[in-house]
Amino acid sequence: MKSTDPEEKKTVLVIDDDEGECCLVEDILGENSIRVVKAVGGETGIRMLSETEYPIVITDLRMPDIDGMAIIDFIRKRHLRSLIVVITGYASIDSVIDALRAGAYDYIIKPFSTDLLKFTIQRAFDYITIRDEQDRLKSFELITQLASTTAHEVFQPLTVLMGEANAISRSTRDEET
Repeated sequence: MKSTDPEEKKTVLVIDDDEGECCLVEDILGENSIRVVKAVGGETGIRMLSETEYPIVITDLRMPDIDGMAIIDFIRKRHLRSLIVVITGYASIDSVIDALRAGAYDYIIKPFSTDLLKFTIQRAFDYITIRDEQDRLKSFELITQLASTTAHEVFQPLTVLMGEANAISRSTRDEET
């Protein structure tokens, strides 16, 4: 599976069985210069997720072939780092709870305002930026710890050898006098 290209960080995969809904989301997010890749139907969405990891996946909950819960499950079982936003016209407290427990980042009920969708997706991209920075800092911390440990392991024997060399040098001087 190919990772997301750095130039495509502002890309969203939209999975919905209604192509009109995919186009609507594309139009709304396009106003914020967000690239939208459309997958009409859950099966197409799964195929596309098998080939490419997207930073954000927007999925409908109810689709005739593969539903949104299966999309969430697919993403989580493969340990993809995609944030998942569920959009549905068939909302219930149980479906909200189930989706969030399964790993959805957020849940939007249709009909939704353009501002809500834009805000939710921007917040998701902000979260990704913070998460990636935390990962970078953790990597830096691990490298620092490794360098410190390696330096200690290298310099400890050198310190012992220098101490022994000084002792030998002193004893040689003492014997000469």
